[in-house]
Amino acid sequence: GLMRSAGFLATNPFAIRHAPSPLIAFLIERITTLGEAWVVASLLLLVAGWYWWRRGSVREAGGALVAFLVAVFSVWGLKELFGVERPSGGLVTEQGFSYPSGHATLSLLGYGLAAWLLGVKLAQRRALIACALVLALAIGISRVLLGVHTVADVVGGFLLGGAILLLSFAWLEGSGRGGDHAIGSDASARSRGTAARSRTGSSLTTASTPSLARRATSSGVLTGHTNTASEEGMAAAQEASNHSP
Repeated sequence: GLMRSAGFLATNPFAIRHAPSPLIAFLIERITTLGEAWVVASLLLLVAGWYWWRRGSVREAGGALVAFLVAVFSVWGLKELFGVERPSGGLVTEQGFSYPSGHATLSLLGYGLAAWLLGVKLAQRRALIACALVLALAIGISRVLLGVHTVADVVGGFLLGGAILLLSFAWLEGSGRGGDHAIGSDASARSRGTAARSRTGSSLTTASTPSLARRATSSGVLTGHTNTASEEGMAAAQEASNHSP
């Protein structure tokens, strides 16, 4: 491989060299299990199926699964290309090349995609993606502590998984479902509804103004006629009074 002789990549000063307490060992092993390819793939498959059933969209669900498959083959190809041996002396022993870390790549990508599919609203999706990032970081750290990867392996895996994840997000958002698009559509609909109500209210006010003016004019005319008739009646009564003996 191109980097088989790069000895600095096989150095891991952070690995646990001595057996930790049973609780610590249990926690590290359980966390690293969450980054196994079959675990992440199973969760993503379930979430994609739920999304397909709930949203009725094969495009986004299928796109997430395709992105995950691309990551799987990318990890395999890069491991064979670089040919970096795994560090020795860790708590556990694993076979195969080391760089980049498959656990780091697939956990960041798989849990990030699952968070995107599960997030209905923009704020909810952001919170889920943040949780996915924290979980992926914990999985990467567990790989270093177990001594099966170096920091360079994990960082390389995060870079690969992050690049595919960002491309997947851009594609998913562009497909028309994105939560910010949905929220924006809702806001636009509310804005259009408010504008329509305002136009309707203005039309009603404009239409009622001439009617009010006509009624006011009619009332003024009637009042004027009434006053004139009263004055004429009073004048006639005064004149009759003057001619009476």
